[in-house]
Amino acid sequence: MTFTLYRVQKAKRWNGQPEPGFCRVGRWHAGGRALLYLAESPALAVLEWLKSKLAAGLLELEVGQAELLMVRLHLELDPAILPTVDAAALPTGWEQVPNIHSEATQKLGNAWLAGRDSLALRVPSATLPTGMGWNVLLNPAYPDYPTPFPPESFSVMPFSLAYYLGLHGTSAVV
Repeated sequence: MTFTLYRVQKAKRWNGQPEPGFCRVGRWHAGGRALLYLAESPALAVLEWLKSKLAAGLLELEVGQAELLMVRLHLELDPAILPTVDAAALPTGWEQVPNIHSEATQKLGNAWLAGRDSLALRVPSATLPTGMGWNVLLNPAYPDYPTPFPPESFSVMPFSLAYYLGLHGTSAVV
């Protein structure tokens, strides 16, 4: 089954491929581990990006000034064998814990990354109420990780949050 997944990222970090980052601590991994976070909808990708900037204290700066891209990736995944984290099995309030303190979800994600048993892990979003949004994590250490991704599997378009939020006095013409 083809999954269409989305990611918002800064244009200056785009090198022609959807790439994992060795980013700071995330909800599903400890820092220093490569991981590619994607969302199952473009709206959720935007919310996830906004939440990460809010948590880092960069929201005002980034929303108005960052040149962004919306990356769309088509990926063949078998839903019958796609590991999925059951939110009901997570500790109560897991979605309210700041990323840097998300020990339960980090432990789960770190074990999945280290096991290299699957390309993808489907996880509930902490940005929306449980069950209303899902993210898909890709493990670049998985033996069959697509390197590079075939050009026909992804597309990229400039994306301006400032424009869509009506900042800078811009508006769409109808």
